Amino acid sequence: RQRNMLATLFLSQGTPMLLAGDEIANSQQGNNNAYCQDSPIGWLDWESMDVDLSAFVGELSRFRKAHPCLSQPRFLHGKLRESGDPDVKWTDFEQNEVNWDDPDVSRFCLTVRGSAEVSASADDAEVVVLIFNRDEEGVGVVLPVAPEGFGWVCGLSTASCDSEAGVSASGDVFWVGGASVVALVPVCAQDG
Repeated sequence: RQRNMLATLFLSQGTPMLLAGDEIANSQQGNNNAYCQDSPIGWLDWESMDVDLSAFVGELSRFRKAHPCLSQPRFLHGKLRESGDPDVKWTDFEQNEVNWDDPDVSRFCLTVRGSAEVSASADDAEVVVLIFNRDEEGVGVVLPVAPEGFGWVCGLSTASCDSEAGVSASGDVFWVGGASVVALVPVCAQDG
């Protein structure tokens, strides 16, 4: 869950805001105003540091920096870009529009491209598909159409990319583990 929440933060538009210690799984034991206490509640517990979580936060930061569409200065509206693709699109796991009125919505995809408000000089292959699966069981996801000449590859996963690695063509089904967040990026089809 910590990885899922941190991934959601780093894959969102805007500036990621971490409280010191979030990256090492530090806890204030539920205290939301520990800043006014000079006690172990407000101190960072370096001895209990989660080294793996800290490394994952570094991976999230590198991934965000490598994909500019994740940190744009303009708001995304779902408007069509010059390529004909929307700058942002929410879909279910079958690539249909998400029914936000359904109280049981627990998994969806988000495809993010450069803002439609920016000129066509932006690279059309700069796109990230984010997959959010809150369900405990894994499930297949129908992939959206990749940029021409490209396929999808797992760039980031809160579970593990090992079982999900490899290039998949558009329309293929991609397996996503339970309770996880995955980011797919395009890779030249002949490289895969």
